[in-house]
Amino acid sequence: MRRYYQQFVEHCLRLATRYPKANDPVQQLWHDRVHEWLNGLPESDRQLIIDTFGKRGERYVRLNLDNRTQQRLDRLETDFAVKNNLASAKIKEDLAMNNTAIFKDFDELQRSITASRAAWENGTNAQMMKKADTYHGIWKELNRSRFFWSNEYKDAMERFKESENTFAPAVIASRRQAYNDEHTKMIAAATAAYRSMIRAFTTKQHDNVRKMVRTAPTASMRNLLEVLKMRDDLSPVELQDILPIAFDNYHALRTLQTLARQNGITLTVPVQLDCAEMHKTIDKVHDYLMGACDELFKPKDKTVHFRDFFTVNPDEPDKVYSPVYADYIAVLDTVPQLQDVSAKKSGLSVLEKQKIDWYFRDLPDNANKTQLAQFTRDVMQKHPEDIPLLKLSQFAESVEI
Repeated sequence: MRRYYQQFVEHCLRLATRYPKANDPVQQLWHDRVHEWLNGLPESDRQLIIDTFGKRGERYVRLNLDNRTQQRLDRLETDFAVKNNLASAKIKEDLAMNNTAIFKDFDELQRSITASRAAWENGTNAQMMKKADTYHGIWKELNRSRFFWSNEYKDAMERFKESENTFAPAVIASRRQAYNDEHTKMIAAATAAYRSMIRAFTTKQHDNVRKMVRTAPTASMRNLLEVLKMRDDLSPVELQDILPIAFDNYHALRTLQTLARQNGITLTVPVQLDCAEMHKTIDKVHDYLMGACDELFKPKDKTVHFRDFFTVNPDEPDKVYSPVYADYIAVLDTVPQLQDVSAKKSGLSVLEKQKIDWYFRDLPDNANKTQLAQFTRDVMQKHPEDIPLLKLSQFAESVEI
């Protein structure tokens, strides 16, 4: 600030802040004016003036101020000069224009937040939410919105803060309150919109599971399953070869599981093909996301239960740091694959059990452990080909001795 009144302004501020009383009536008058003006400033501005001019070597102090603080000081000096009729008409006009521009800036902030609230309320922002067509997509959208609106709010508060040196505290407080009131309504509307999106997505996911369960097997699938029911000696290898035919239909695969179990085979299928588990998981993630919405627009230091959910690493923008939600994504966003199904002999079929029982028909009911072990060894010597079945039978412990 290099204007004609600067040295005089600095002289007045220096005298009033450094010395308790002036030396002559004229200086005392300015001394009183400075103190009256200082008393009307916010505490932070008053302290800046005192720190700068209330010390010897104030030039050194000024040279070591950062640009933003220097600008604050310039505005304060200009304000003092204008209020004490020291500034020219041109400077007063420039200051008035600057104040008008700041007020327009305030108006623009208010219009922007009001328009954002209306966009959430009337569904204009729904287009952005359509991209969230997976559970991972929902996570990305919620974090994107949280990051965006958090920065918008910080920027708005910063602009109010910067204007504290230009307008009276009451004016800034009124404008800030009006913005905050509208911002509160906006985040309420946005939260309601996201809750509605999550409910709709949850309904869609339940419908997908119901559609899977309500789809009947094809005629060729049914014919094959009927033939398999006549078998009592299915092997894991055969089931693995049959799987591709039944895999695409829920009921065909479940029937194949039953047939496998009857033949002492465990057919392990992905959890996505278990309708009861899927409905339960969908409801759990719905409740989880509703909880996340409660903290969606809270500051980071007030985000208590979902801090890991709202953690995003710019270097790995797609990585979910919430282990709970990552598990939900792994189940609900994954399409089951044929290679995820496994068939393993884990028990005896009815005929196999009858065969083993026949081998042990002469075992005394009151046989002790030693007798049982000896009898089992005899059976193994006579029927070595059935040792794998013995290991799956009630006599498995004696086989290992």
